[in-house]
Order: sequence, then structure tokens, then C-alpha cells
Amino acid sequence: MAFNTPATAVALTALTAGWLNTYVRDNIAWMATDSPAVRAYNNANLAWGTGVDTVVTLNSERFDNAAMHSTSSNTSRGTVPAGGAGKYLFGSLVEFAANVTGGRGCHIKMNGTTYIAKSVVQGSTGAGDTTSMTVTSSYALIAADYVEMWAYQSSGGFLNINSASAYSPELWAYWLRT
Repeated sequence: MAFNTPATAVALTALTAGWLNTYVRDNIAWMATDSPAVRAYNNANLAWGTGVDTVVTLNSERFDNAAMHSTSSNTSRGTVPAGGAGKYLFGSLVEFAANVTGGRGCHIKMNGTTYIAKSVVQGSTGAGDTTSMTVTSSYALIAADYVEMWAYQSSGGFLNINSASAYSPELWAYWLRT
């Protein structure tokens, strides 16, 4: 269900059941329970090349109540649905395998090009330490805009992004308000 832009009533407008259902009941239901929300993840380790900022694919969902994510096409995206324009809270979390060499990055891009959240850190501090990074922010998005998690590492060779139950790699987005 999409949010319906409320109609402007004029004097002597009849308040029919259809009008009230469309502009009152359905919009209240959308804001209370159906507002866009998604949390997607990848359930396998991902071998990550060095020195290249690359989009992270997400093959599974914890929830998606507004068809914001697909597990079969454009699997990296959280897309704003029709009628879902507004301010969104979004974030991502990625855990890189232990490696003391180089840096790590986790970024969120809008529409594949514009950085709207970014974090870069040095590698693990110890040989057995993983590097976990969370990036979160808010941004005004319109219908068909999408956010993606991108990751970067510069260890000099391939380094896994670990699949960790309930937190890595994950991308989420929640509609806050118009």
C-alpha cells in the first residue's frame, strides 16, 4: 500500500466511505504499520578485492514490508517505493576478516554515485582482530531513489567480509516522515 497524497476538500464536499478509506484510514495504516522499512543481509562470506570501492550484494532479508529490496535483481539496493518519499534513517554494518595491513571502509551511496555516509579506518590492531564498521545517517529521498552499502579494503590481497549472524554484512532503511 502506498501513501495517498491527501485530497483538498472544498465546501460541501461529501465525505464518502471511499474518500475516508483512501485519505484517512489507508494513510494512517501506512504511517503506523506499513511505512517503508527494510533490513537486508548476505548470508555468506564475501571475498573482497583490495584497493577498489565495491558495492555489497545482499541475498537475504530480515524484513521488507514495502518491496524495497529484491533478492533476485539489484540485490544491493534499498529502493524508496512509490508514495514513500521522505526522510529516511539508514545504515550498514560490515565485518572484515582479521588482517593488520591497510585500511577498511564502509560507505552508503545514493543512486550508485553520491556518498551520503562514509567511514574509513585503519586495519585490525591485532592478528586475530576483525574490523567491524557501522555507518548510519539520515537523508531525504524520493520515490525510486536507492541506497547501497559499499565496502573497501587495502590489505594488498583478498580479504573476506565475514557473514556474521544478525549483523554482517547488513543494510537497513526506515522511513521517518515526509
